[in-house]
Amino acid sequence: MPIAENIKRGITRSNYATKSAEESQILQNNYGKEQVFDLSVSNTLMAPPPEFVEVLKNFVELPQPGKHRYMENAGFMANRSMVAERLKLETGLNFSSDNVIMTCGSSGALNIIFKGIFNPGEELIVFSPFYPEYVPYLENYSGVCKVIPTNDDFTPDLKALETAITPETKAIIINSPNNPTGLVYSAETLKGIADVLSRRGTELNTTIYAVSDETYSRLIFDGITYPHMFNHYVNTIALSSYSSELCIPGERIGYAAIHPDCEGGKEVSAALIHTNRTLGFVNCPALIQNVVRRLPETLVYLKDYQRKRNFLFGKLVGLGYKVVKPAGGFFMLVKSPTRDDKAFVTELKKQLVLTVAGSEFQAPGYFRISYCVDDKTLERAVAVFQRALVDNK
Repeated sequence: MPIAENIKRGITRSNYATKSAEESQILQNNYGKEQVFDLSVSNTLMAPPPEFVEVLKNFVELPQPGKHRYMENAGFMANRSMVAERLKLETGLNFSSDNVIMTCGSSGALNIIFKGIFNPGEELIVFSPFYPEYVPYLENYSGVCKVIPTNDDFTPDLKALETAITPETKAIIINSPNNPTGLVYSAETLKGIADVLSRRGTELNTTIYAVSDETYSRLIFDGITYPHMFNHYVNTIALSSYSSELCIPGERIGYAAIHPDCEGGKEVSAALIHTNRTLGFVNCPALIQNVVRRLPETLVYLKDYQRKRNFLFGKLVGLGYKVVKPAGGFFMLVKSPTRDDKAFVTELKKQLVLTVAGSEFQAPGYFRISYCVDDKTLERAVAVFQRALVDNK
């Protein structure tokens, strides 16, 4: 066998992003780009803020010896300090640069965290529905994903969490705003999770980490203030990204942050810095670190996302779909009018609208829409959703 068996299985299993991108390209080649309405992936079509373009241009043209060289594996001190100051302001906790590692996006952060804290066979608890790449990321380091259900409204089921924790539990992952539902977990929910982790950790005489995936934490609607897991549980490691808030997913910049009072926090930090290097990331790209450091408060025009959400939610509900109203991010989970969500997604694809079956996220009977696209695409897709609903009644 020329390749590793686990990689062969992974290729066969593939993932929704790869499959959707391939299908989208085939359809565009066959029917023309303007006739295909791709609502399947989170590759936002919105442009970065003008400030980003200006800072990037100025930095590239600035004579500065060594500006493209390596830095320490944790990233530039100035960037880490900037993130620490933001977290200090948002949480009231005493973050410093020592608590922050700059990473190659959220995916890079997840990989260095999983590599840094998991021993083979240890378990990560995940609430369904969830971002499917958590599974192969963890499998890279021989960890085990234990998926547990949520309540009917997709909020975490605390009783299921309590039952799921065993001596093999190393961490739980919390994704808020959630992909694929767009739900933002309340402070009350986070406190409930923290209470369970603290109680079960004490009973089992072990440290259970909360890994908080905050990739979309700055894309929050309706005046909601984002609640941080940091304020409820000291053994929290958070991760985030600039991809969505600045519309720069291809630039691969994010960070991991460790609670200032985390048990063994210095050792955890050293582990993440080490894995950042030994996994081959080495450091987060120098150019983009220098750019985002000069834009500490810059954010994509949030009202555009909220307007798109309001438009699509209103139209779909008006047509008769059951929709989970997202409070953040740019995903929307919709109840399929047929029991077989994969078959319904296939029907939509035949009409050149690409979505993702909820089964990909362990939410069978639903499908996910990414609404980070232009208005014309959303408007024309609505007509297809209407026809598909009528055809399946």
